[in-house]
Amino acid sequence: MGLSDAVLASVVMLAVLPLLAVLVSPLFTLGYVIDLPVVAVPVLVVGARRGELARAAASLPAFFVLRVVSACLLLKAMVLEVFLRRPLTVYEKGH
Repeated sequence: MGLSDAVLASVVMLAVLPLLAVLVSPLFTLGYVIDLPVVAVPVLVVGARRGELARAAASLPAFFVLRVVSACLLLKAMVLEVFLRRPLTVYEKGH
C-alpha cells in the first residue's frame, strides 16, 4: 500500500498536476498549495512541543525541494527495478 501511494503521489506531483495546469486550468496548481498544510501542521505542532517552533517554521520551504527530489529518485528507482530489470542491490558511493 505504501509503495503504490508513493508512486502515485510522485507521478501526480511531477506529471499530472503540471499537465492539467497547462492543458486545462491553472487552478490545478492549487494541488501544490494544498500539500503544504498537510505537512506544516504536524511539523509545527511537534516543533512547538519541543520548543523549536521558529526552527520548524524555517524548515518548511525545504519541504517543496525535498518532495520533488524524493519523487524523482523514487520514480528513477522504479524504472530501473521494474522496467529495465536492473536491481538496486549494489551500493554505489556518491563520490
